[in-house]
Amino acid sequence: MVLSGLGGLDTTINNVIVNNYIITGLDESTNYDFYLQSICDNNTSTWLGPFSSTTLDIDNDIISQKLYIYPNPNYKIFSIKSDLIVNSVSILDILGKTVEVLNPNKKLVEIDIRENPSGIYFLKINLSSGSTFTKKIVCK
Repeated sequence: MVLSGLGGLDTTINNVIVNNYIITGLDESTNYDFYLQSICDNNTSTWLGPFSSTTLDIDNDIISQKLYIYPNPNYKIFSIKSDLIVNSVSILDILGKTVEVLNPNKKLVEIDIRENPSGIYFLKINLSSGSTFTKKIVCK
C-alpha cells in the first residue's frame, strides 16, 4: 500500500504492510488529506481518496486519556464517562451513516442501541472543552 499527499507535502510512503501505520513529523491539531493505493504482485489499484484525518493536540490527548467507553465490546448497551461534560455523541455505523445523535450534557452517558444490528460503530464525542474524539466500539 502507498500513502500519498499528506497535507500537500506530496510525500509518498511505500511498503505499508500493516493495518495501523504511524506517521511521524506531522503538525499537531492539523487536518491532513491523503490518498491510498494498493500494489500487490505488480498489480496497482487506482488511487482512493482523498481521506482526511486530524492529528491530535498533545493537551487534548491528555483529555482523551480521561474519556472512558465501557464495556467494549458490549451487547449494544454501553457507557461513556468523562471528567468533562459530554455535550454530544454521534453514533455512526461502519459505513459512516449516522445511527443516532445524543446531546446529554453530562459526565456519564448510558447508551442503548439494541434496536440496531450487531457490528462495529464509531462514536464522535464532543466535550465541553471543545475537543472532539472519535472512538470505535464493538456491539455483539
